[in-house]
Amino acid sequence: MLADSFVAAVALVSLVGAVPAVPVEHYSSSKCTEFYAPVTATATNVANITLDSPGSGSLQVGPAAFNIFFHFCTPSEPTERSKTVQILAHGEFTCRKGVTWLTNATGATYTQEYWNVQYKPEVYSYERAALAQGYSILSYDALGSGRSAHPDPLNVVQLPLLTQLVVGIVQAVRSGTLAPPHIALPDFDKIVYMGHSLGSLTLNTALAESPDLPVDAAVFTGVRTWVLYHARVETDWHLLPVYQFTHSGEAISNLTLAHGDLQIASQTFPDRFGSLSDGYTVVQDRTIFYAPPGSYEEGAFEYDTANQDTASVGLAFTLRSGFVPTPAYSGHVLAVIGDQDVTFCNQPGCANVFQEAAFYSAAASFEAQVIPNTGHVLNLHKSSVATYTVILDWLTRIGF
Repeated sequence: MLADSFVAAVALVSLVGAVPAVPVEHYSSSKCTEFYAPVTATATNVANITLDSPGSGSLQVGPAAFNIFFHFCTPSEPTERSKTVQILAHGEFTCRKGVTWLTNATGATYTQEYWNVQYKPEVYSYERAALAQGYSILSYDALGSGRSAHPDPLNVVQLPLLTQLVVGIVQAVRSGTLAPPHIALPDFDKIVYMGHSLGSLTLNTALAESPDLPVDAAVFTGVRTWVLYHARVETDWHLLPVYQFTHSGEAISNLTLAHGDLQIASQTFPDRFGSLSDGYTVVQDRTIFYAPPGSYEEGAFEYDTANQDTASVGLAFTLRSGFVPTPAYSGHVLAVIGDQDVTFCNQPGCANVFQEAAFYSAAASFEAQVIPNTGHVLNLHKSSVATYTVILDWLTRIGF
């Protein structure tokens, strides 16, 4: 059975305490706050990963608390729809009963700002688009990125641990225990969790390992699990594209992720990342994330290049364990991908995205949408408004 095929990282996650909130400028039509919360997690990671070795064996990590940075916004005038929270993952928020939350997660080399792009935000900010439709938004920096903690990038910041952090965050949102006491966040009625790339992968793995996780609807953007799962099972990953990892100018290893080169973050951007160890990397050539010129604004591309963040070597070596079926998840599922996403499209027009339905056989509903003339980083193409319209219209159709 498909359920027997995935590799589970058994873990216990809880949230404890928090540090003071960070003031943030409010939008004219919304109320926003930013805060840190320590998330305690336990996971079974891969042992002995180095810059040039994928490691072997298992390593128990935790229980340990990791400080995670959160960004929360809700419309100034509450509505029935604001009782839905969208958790946006790259991800306090809790919404009043009758409120739907959106949690957003970002991809590797991005932060929670992927969902709130500051270059022409009236065009490229998904957060603004969702708030305008009345939803509440919670986004966060994944462990090892942005303003969240940066522990050991080889043996700690790996996919199994990030998966368990997703579980803990969702559970805390549902129970109303995420934010520190002095931040009054409402309860919620529904949770929509939306990921991009890595954020989609950790969400998929969390739902595979914890199918009863209280996520009412899941949106996977910028990822395709079906083809990569079969490459992993049937061909020992020989079909997968790879990053060539460079250290001091010499190629020392291949990391399974996408076409392009990884560079040591502290060497490439010493002003921003000089304090990080060599296990944190960047992707200096951002063209691999885009469709051909003309599909994006040069200003958006320059913004991406200037504001890119880090990805850990430990994460790159463990990504493959996240391409697993999710046969027991019973919520609604939407998959969105660009038709020229070279990382995940192996059929013309990325028609293979429609095979994703087989991964979510128990889902209440499944839809897939391909965005034309768009590469991997959907939110920074000229088609961003079309992408956001697809997502928000889908949420309306399923009654959120």
